[in-house]
Amino acid sequence: MPLMRSCGMFALKTGCYLVAAYTFMVAILLFAFNIYDYINAADYLAWSRIVSFVAASGLLIAALCLVVGLRLNSPALHLVWLILFGFYMVFQITAFAYTLFFYADDSEQPVRQDDVEMVPPSVKTSTLAYIIVFGILTLVNILCLIAVQSHRDLLFTGI
Repeated sequence: MPLMRSCGMFALKTGCYLVAAYTFMVAILLFAFNIYDYINAADYLAWSRIVSFVAASGLLIAALCLVVGLRLNSPALHLVWLILFGFYMVFQITAFAYTLFFYADDSEQPVRQDDVEMVPPSVKTSTLAYIIVFGILTLVNILCLIAVQSHRDLLFTGI
């Protein structure tokens, strides 16, 4: 039984096309953050940029699968999007929690700057942008998951 019958003022299928476009835009946004961080903070968290690059690539594949799945009315391709987007959501929530825990707290900063290497302002700016943008997008992502699963349910019921 589908949880949604429409996406606001759009039909559910149209809403899923918008979800595919949104997925593509999030992938581009992840690539942009990777490029910015690589240029401005190449020495910080290289492993996270690799994981983020893999996630962005997966999102591009997921968006393509969703568009093709919508055109062919294929529940299997919807499932591919759900799985890839689900992995991305786990990555996003984990990275978000990591960022909040390790980088948002300034209370542990040393008194003298020469005690420990300070985090550059460009990294702090990038971190703040990440927290704001991806914190809000997490809520949107949950709605996207519900919309695509609802359309997949409709395909199974034949309505």
